Amino acid sequence: MTRSQAGWLVMIAVALSMLLVSAQSESPTTIPSMGRPLALYRNSHATAAACWLECVGLRKDGESDRLLIGTAAIFLEFCECDKPGRPTTWRIREGLAEWLATRGYRVEATETVLHSDDAAERGTFDDCTRELQAGRPVILTYCYDAAAVRGLGEAARRAGSCASVVAIGFVEVEGMPFLICHDGLTDGQAAPIDVDSVLPADIGLAEQGAWSAPGTSIYRWGGNATNIVITCVARPAPIK
Repeated sequence: MTRSQAGWLVMIAVALSMLLVSAQSESPTTIPSMGRPLALYRNSHATAAACWLECVGLRKDGESDRLLIGTAAIFLEFCECDKPGRPTTWRIREGLAEWLATRGYRVEATETVLHSDDAAERGTFDDCTRELQAGRPVILTYCYDAAAVRGLGEAARRAGSCASVVAIGFVEVEGMPFLICHDGLTDGQAAPIDVDSVLPADIGLAEQGAWSAPGTSIYRWGGNATNIVITCVARPAPIK
């Protein structure tokens, strides 16, 4: 084989490898209004709720990130004071509705989970993609405690090992689903959801994209989570 022929073979191999990566990874889909990731404050649930508000454009002028997240925490935090140990839970669906009402908006939100014996409680990756394709961000809570697998009632308490993020896009690679999410982890903070994060290069994506801003990451759908709570929120409507 001549040096010229060897060179051509190398070029062909490189071209084929590039085509293979392109074929394996579909183009990511993101919502038009992605807002920006808010640095984690208080906890991931309050941060995610505040970030959702940022994405839908209902943040007030002059409202700082920490004020926005702190206000979200007031509405989401709920004490189950009638139970032993008085556990604190985080009600995203109910809290968002109450919070938005104080701002003059009405919202309808639904919550489902990836795993439940009750079919009416179960949600899917397709549910998420439909919302995202319609331009609506989705709040996801990845749960890692054993109790969360019982279904929506337990998982939506968010009382165990869990973390909430805001999905702003998705991509499928060789049939495997991934979500692009604002997680607020701007300074390399540790979080339970770390075990399900992936690097763009690992799934054939460019280094720069919607996922490259600090506080935004790519996560596996399902992954190591015992359950995932899917909070879908309709577009807020002014209260007349």
